[in-house]
Amino acid sequence: MLGIYEFDMSIVYANPDHAMLHEWFALSNPKSEDYSEVTATIKASVAVAGPNDKQIAITEDPNLDFSSIHQAPQIANKFYELAFHFFQADKILSLDTGRLRENLHKSDVYIALEHRGLTKKTQAKSCFKDSMCVINEEFLIPVQVPVQQENITFQVYDKEVVGKDRIIASLDFKVNDFIDGKKNG
Repeated sequence: MLGIYEFDMSIVYANPDHAMLHEWFALSNPKSEDYSEVTATIKASVAVAGPNDKQIAITEDPNLDFSSIHQAPQIANKFYELAFHFFQADKILSLDTGRLRENLHKSDVYIALEHRGLTKKTQAKSCFKDSMCVINEEFLIPVQVPVQQENITFQVYDKEVVGKDRIIASLDFKVNDFIDGKKNG
């Protein structure tokens, strides 16, 4: 046996359309030495139709995004706090081309970090073309293992006084890369 996942049908029925569509589930093996360990993940759809309920069609979903994973209560969680320290920025694109001399060849840079619906932002710093920009801010991000959402996204923006902030760069990391010690520094 690879693993099982047990849930109450009333939980499924309480969802919109009485269904959980294209959801990831963490499985555990009750016959293994460590029942609290995730042995596999599976993407599945479940619908419950009672008398007089309209049955919905369950279609295939080619998207393999691990946006969230349901896990049974017997799975043991470990909690970590990841520290991200942003020291400086260099070679930032100059997006501001205002008429004032002090606005030429600069960007008002901030970094946004996103994970599990949490967004944290550094203070905006004026970064001039061909010069280093000191940011020196730290974020602490809580994470859970087994991982509930795999990606941490860093985005570098140019803050605008009028209009929408402009994105300069974006980078995604896998949470497990930090926890397993693959990324450090």
